[in-house]
Amino acid sequence: MSFRLLPELISYESWEGKLQAEFNEEIFNDRFHAGKYMAAKVRRILEQENWLKPGNTVVVALLSGGVPVGSEVARSLSCPLDIRACKKICCVENTDVAIGAVSSGGAVILDNEIIQMLRYRPQYVEAERARLLAATKSEEQRIIDKAGYERPDLSGKCVVVVDDGVATGKTATAALWSLRKENVAQLVMATPVIASDVSNRIANECDRLIALFTPRHLVSVSLYYHDYSAFSEDDVVKTLRQFNQSRLPQQAL
Repeated sequence: MSFRLLPELISYESWEGKLQAEFNEEIFNDRFHAGKYMAAKVRRILEQENWLKPGNTVVVALLSGGVPVGSEVARSLSCPLDIRACKKICCVENTDVAIGAVSSGGAVILDNEIIQMLRYRPQYVEAERARLLAATKSEEQRIIDKAGYERPDLSGKCVVVVDDGVATGKTATAALWSLRKENVAQLVMATPVIASDVSNRIANECDRLIALFTPRHLVSVSLYYHDYSAFSEDDVVKTLRQFNQSRLPQQAL
């Protein structure tokens, strides 16, 4: 199958005319490109819901691929950008298969069906939970320290959680569970691509799910990007710094 890149958006408001349908033949150039399309749809829906109010919105990007997407969404919404770290609990035999996920906020998602089928001992699961919880907290704080910004308060806010794609939904669910505990007013999940069978589960974990692609058979999120190279910690820090520098004149808004 041949693919073509989606065109660059002239404005955030022009997304409707560009996203007309057979998505299986169109892909994004990179995560920033996807973020522009994502931003346009998120902005429109938040306005429809009357959730987009001055000082009332925060974008939370999931490390690390969600940061370039989230930076474009936050730029369109003229709101703060924060991050959250989530990591999968992987099978010993195959690290591509997840038996759960952990968020830096302490939420733990477990796939008990897979755990029982593979006969993993509770001690292994608990050890991985503790290890990954420490790792997510450490990674998150290290990046915040390097980027040098003050974290926004999420209480009473409309929080838009952004990732570059959702395949199994485990890390997204862990993030949503964790953020729900922070007394947010509305919790929105936004992603350029999500497997259709996962979308219903994710929709039940938030107040609104916003997606561009919902394929029935999602082989890999990477297939929706021309450039899906790893987004390093240095890339994350650079993106956060550039975003916050661009907002300096707006800080009082």
